[in-house]
Amino acid sequence: MTTGYVDPTLAFLFPRETQANLIRAQWEDFVNTALPVRDDLMKMTTYAGNTGVVGELKEQGAANVANSFATTTGTAARQQSHYGMAADPTQQAALDRSAALSKAAALAGVDNDANRFQADLNRQIVAGMGSMAKRDYAA
Repeated sequence: MTTGYVDPTLAFLFPRETQANLIRAQWEDFVNTALPVRDDLMKMTTYAGNTGVVGELKEQGAANVANSFATTTGTAARQQSHYGMAADPTQQAALDRSAALSKAAALAGVDNDANRFQADLNRQIVAGMGSMAKRDYAA
């Protein structure tokens, strides 16, 4: 392992080697201090004992979509019965297919939004690392 000390005489005599040694030392320091902290933070957001933040968002979004479609289906049935109308089996099958496609699209949107949130959160964690070091993250 290289140290952070640079001998000024050797730096003057061998500038390329000195620069290479400094870059290697900086990389080694980054790998040993910053990367473990970043990985721990990303694991906290992704795998918080179960599915993490994203899993919770997906579950909540799926529940909201299910409630919304249940309400919509009930409202449509009440409106039809209010006017004394009923869909024949072919019409009902078409309505059911349409509702199923809309619900699938809404669920896909929830899933995509949660995944985008996770990616944004991870980027914010990495961008906000700054000078965070392993010794500062002893909690």
